[in-house]
Amino acid sequence: YYLRVYDYHLDSGTNTFTICITTPPILPPGNDDCTGAFNLPVTPNCQPTYTVVSSSGATESQSSCAGYSDDDIWFSFTAPTNQIAIHATGELVADAVIELFSGNCSSLNSIGCKDITAAGQTETRIGSGLTVGQVYYFRVYEYHNMGGFTFTVNIDRMELNATTSNSLICLGQSVSLTASGTPTYTWSNGVVGMPATFTPSVSTNYSVSSVDSYGCFLQQSFLLSVIPTPTINLNYS
Repeated sequence: YYLRVYDYHLDSGTNTFTICITTPPILPPGNDDCTGAFNLPVTPNCQPTYTVVSSSGATESQSSCAGYSDDDIWFSFTAPTNQIAIHATGELVADAVIELFSGNCSSLNSIGCKDITAAGQTETRIGSGLTVGQVYYFRVYEYHNMGGFTFTVNIDRMELNATTSNSLICLGQSVSLTASGTPTYTWSNGVVGMPATFTPSVSTNYSVSSVDSYGCFLQQSFLLSVIPTPTINLNYS
């Protein structure tokens, strides 16, 4: 860029000017701290509502749970179900970190931190065992000490909560799969019942699918690893 400087008046002669170029101060965003947390809606996972926010000018609110939390920004939501999923996607090289809290801004209790994805990918933090009607808080920040990025954030209702009693078993052992949250379920590979208790013979993926009250198709899968019975040869001499 180029700029020019001159005296406004005609025939004013030679004048001395002082010039300086600086970066203007960046004001922190409104949700820089917990007390200014943006309240977000919790929507069905087939009808997500996305919120785009910037951490430019944000300052560290508390020590990090992973990486550097020098640009953490805050959000709140009211739990409509006992399980939700928080998603945060950072722009370009931004590696999103999500930390979920219960309590209030003067007394926060960390429920858990999530940072397993890379730059520009979507980070997801599942909140389970929540109290319906209770307000929860979470913060999002960029893992590296760079600061000032744009994040796309949304919260989904999760009405399918499936678990497995064991994901690694020996051949001949039984395992139970359970699901809750929606009224009907369909298991894969001929598995039936609730809970579905059976004895798998090979390592494979088992899944449960359902349609929730919003008409959203839900599915959750488990990899059950079966360790075959070893063959032992005994040689006597």
